[in-house]
Amino acid sequence: MNRQDHSGHDCGSTREPCADLPALVRMNYFHGQLISERDLRTDQAYFRERLRHMNRCLHGYGVICGLDVTGEGSGPDCIDQPDPAAEDLKAKLAAVRQRMAEVKDQMAREEREAERQKLEMEYKQLAAENETIQRELEALDQGGTGDGTPAQGHCSDAPATPWLIGIACGAALDCQGNDLVLSHPVKLDLATMLSPADKRRIEAEGGATAWLRICHDECGIEPARPFAMDSCATSVACTDTRIREDVRFTISLDPPDEEQCCESCCCSCGDACLVLAAIRLQPGKVLTDGAIDLSVRRPIGLYQPVVITGVSWQHGASYDAKSANQILGTRDEEGGLLIRFSRPVHVSTLLPGVIEIWRVAGGRGVSGIVTGVDGAFVGLPASGFVSEARYRDVTGETVQGRDRIIVVVKGDFILDRCCQPVAAANIGGRVPALPGGPTPLSAPDLAGVCTTPPAGRMAWTSGHGGLFESWFTVAEE
Repeated sequence: MNRQDHSGHDCGSTREPCADLPALVRMNYFHGQLISERDLRTDQAYFRERLRHMNRCLHGYGVICGLDVTGEGSGPDCIDQPDPAAEDLKAKLAAVRQRMAEVKDQMAREEREAERQKLEMEYKQLAAENETIQRELEALDQGGTGDGTPAQGHCSDAPATPWLIGIACGAALDCQGNDLVLSHPVKLDLATMLSPADKRRIEAEGGATAWLRICHDECGIEPARPFAMDSCATSVACTDTRIREDVRFTISLDPPDEEQCCESCCCSCGDACLVLAAIRLQPGKVLTDGAIDLSVRRPIGLYQPVVITGVSWQHGASYDAKSANQILGTRDEEGGLLIRFSRPVHVSTLLPGVIEIWRVAGGRGVSGIVTGVDGAFVGLPASGFVSEARYRDVTGETVQGRDRIIVVVKGDFILDRCCQPVAAANIGGRVPALPGGPTPLSAPDLAGVCTTPPAGRMAWTSGHGGLFESWFTVAEE
């Protein structure tokens, strides 16, 4: 029977929830209360759901630190993987325990004595099988985790493989609020993890991109026999006394779904596994870091903002006058500044003034005068979304030697489909030049200075901040 509080709220409501949010129920202890296994599980579930809810709605999800993925070449013949025999035993153990639970439930509901005796006999046989499998697992453990998984440093006898990767220690949160903690580095043989269909496709196509994901996992450890049995138990079989929260890795040729949630707290995230890397696999070709793309991973946060991934010039570089005019699109309707975004943005927010070009005059004559360069967008559709924008000079006035061209993009006013602004700050001037543009005469030498972006080993992009600023100069003839 449902109860109501003083405001008339239905405390026992079973109505469908309006969002993917937890139903928080905690224990109300009182003197003389009989505490059962279910009550203790309720207490655990309450605090676990609260922590997951806070992670998801206050911190978001994504990679917090580490979890760097590297190509190991042919690698040593030492791969941190579960023993296949142990994996087979664990699968059998899970099936036996599931059947035991089903038989136990039937015994509780069965009223006919003859049928009940049959069920009891089956339960005893299952309990004996459960005990046998558990002992075999313990024998295989050899100082490992207690579930048949080899301890750290255990090496399988698998031969060297060209598709060997290493994953460094690190931490992340998945979109359900689960902690993903890898406390020791691992090596994985991707060839043993791919499905037969994916392997055939890689062979047929001469190569394909595979997506590596990290997932939350749980495994029982430290089995022990019960001190006392309940009224339905007929065996003293071992039961796991601890549950280790762990991670597992998957890889497939199926790309991740595009993120659809504008509010990560109030919508379902679908597949909770977190993408770590996109890896280009080719038959017989050794994996190197160049084949591993880490830019597909999601940094920790409530929302993944759109960033600028490339522009058609090199920041701080010097170009000859002809190349500079080509970059600006001066007297060239096919030219102009090209700016590429990580995801589509609203065309309607690419208004006059969102991109500005300033020219600081140089040379031996009048210098130091700053003038605005009128421009216009080229080739934009009337409505919808675009992933890149071209903006060209429409004044027709060519640049002169020693001029400095300043480009400003006001990211605060460019909105994505969730009406979020572009994170446009040109961190360190490192947003890369897109391929195919003019070759500069000279460029800043940044070798050895902050070679890795703040988010880790991946391509540079713009970041937090609403204003993108960049410049290049015109060489004196």
